[in-house]
Amino acid sequence: MLLTSKRAEWGARLDARLPQPELRAALRGWRRNRPFWGGLLLMAAGAELLIVPLSPFGVLISLGIGGLAAIAIGLALILAGGFLWAAPHARTYVSLNALLLSVLSFAATAPGP
Repeated sequence: MLLTSKRAEWGARLDARLPQPELRAALRGWRRNRPFWGGLLLMAAGAELLIVPLSPFGVLISLGIGGLAAIAIGLALILAGGFLWAAPHARTYVSLNALLLSVLSFAATAPGP
């Protein structure tokens, strides 16, 4: 109960100091009705997988199929994060697919012997 009152107190302070409290309240309501942080972390993981092989073209060629797999899996993880935000009712299915993609990324993007 004490934590809830502290949170409400901080919310009132922020509403008094920051602009557009109605817009922030709408965003807060939207964020609480979906797995927001899970989607954000999936998008960050996908972006990280995309950044590494998208260096110069010569590096991508030297990475071979692992570089292409990293691009495909990175795009799929970003898409999964977007689906978590857009379709929160399908979060179980999307989360299981994202888990499989994440595990697959270890094997698919590992450097060869």
